[in-house]
Amino acid sequence: MDLENFLSSAYQTKKFEGFITDIFYGFESEESSLTDDDLSESEKEHIKSYRYLGKVELDDDSEIGFFEFVSTSPNIENKRVGYSNILKKLAKEYMLDGAIASFSHPQSSAWRLSFVGFEYDGTKANVTNLKRYTYVLGADVAIKTPLAQLKKLKHPQYEEIEVAFSVERVSKEFFDNYKSIYYETCEYLAPQLAYFDDDEKNLKLFVKKLLGRIVFLYFIEKKGWLGSDENWQNGDKNFLTSHLNKNRDGNFYKDILQAIFFEALNEDRKDINYHFDKLDCKMPFLNGGLFSRDEFDKREIIIENQIFKNIFDIFDAYNFTIIEDLPHDSEVAIDPEMLGRVFEDLLEDRKDKGAFYTPREIVHYMSKKSIENYIDTQIQEHKYDFSVEEFLHKTTLSDDEVLEFYKKHPVKFLKIDNYFNKLSPYKNLIIDFYMLAKIRGLLLNSDGTRSKGSKGHPEVTSL
Repeated sequence: MDLENFLSSAYQTKKFEGFITDIFYGFESEESSLTDDDLSESEKEHIKSYRYLGKVELDDDSEIGFFEFVSTSPNIENKRVGYSNILKKLAKEYMLDGAIASFSHPQSSAWRLSFVGFEYDGTKANVTNLKRYTYVLGADVAIKTPLAQLKKLKHPQYEEIEVAFSVERVSKEFFDNYKSIYYETCEYLAPQLAYFDDDEKNLKLFVKKLLGRIVFLYFIEKKGWLGSDENWQNGDKNFLTSHLNKNRDGNFYKDILQAIFFEALNEDRKDINYHFDKLDCKMPFLNGGLFSRDEFDKREIIIENQIFKNIFDIFDAYNFTIIEDLPHDSEVAIDPEMLGRVFEDLLEDRKDKGAFYTPREIVHYMSKKSIENYIDTQIQEHKYDFSVEEFLHKTTLSDDEVLEFYKKHPVKFLKIDNYFNKLSPYKNLIIDFYMLAKIRGLLLNSDGTRSKGSKGHPEVTSL
């Protein structure tokens, strides 16, 4: 099949089935229909229906299932949707080691393709954990990485599928390209060292800041904020490249980019609804130091358009995401964490300054241990009748499962009044089941039913 066309087009079931058939030997599509069976009430908020397409057994005896999910919302590109609970049920039902699933909406040109790996308990009776790796695909989405990775798959084994959906590989490739751009730009500006007080450190700092600003704008592009409509939506996802192409006869850096940096993004234009006259479009005011003009920004530094074309050509080949990864859920794209990694690597005197970027995994581990220690202390001081492990397990439950637990064990909670004003999503920030009900604006009886006179919170869905 035409893999590039499949990845760069809006989702079609027939093309997805063709993709599976082309890669996985022995696949035969099931004659099944879309359904919402077994979806919890919370999952139905995001998932309209799903379908099981079939499964195959790989040469390493692993079994991979195939599914398609239909979203309730067309906002596919910038929204991660959880369907862990239903996948756990389906994995157990079909005894799967992994799954490949599509997630789409008929009104969206973007769609998601995920590989999900399952971990079972010792008896393989229940799925204890899953990890999901996702590509965002479709029209107007950069597909360089998925095309290069997925075209290698032909009758693969399980580990080869994992490699094809590897986040680390795309991160390393982008990071290497970023460093190449950095050194090339430094070399280009070397003849203008006088503008940097004849200090190479000042030149390097200027280039780091320039590239950092540009990468930041790529994330803002992804949100649709550059050249957006009145609701900060539907902006130009290729804003910088579009304006570079429009300004071929002028100097992009002096005429356009500096205006974006220091006028549009660095000046509060609330009184004119954030309209930026120079480019005749709506652009946000970012109240931070990144776009403040420093002494070197004021100097007559010359940067030719070709330098920015080289930069944009590389950046445009990658999909940027504003959704930061979780330990169990990763998007195969460039996420905001990359800014920290770049900062650390290019900070030449970081060891002397003690400046190191802490990886997300370490932060997650430290946070988890801090919560565990806090809960352990609370249990010992107040003699609660459940263990740390039991509590932590309950925080991973869906909203429906939390309510079911509350009905059975209404006294098992840590009562921490006014700890949070709002929990969203609840399952990721649950401190206790009492607070879960309280934040929703509910008063629950011991059987989990709502007390008379209890009103639901206007911003959340009531039970």
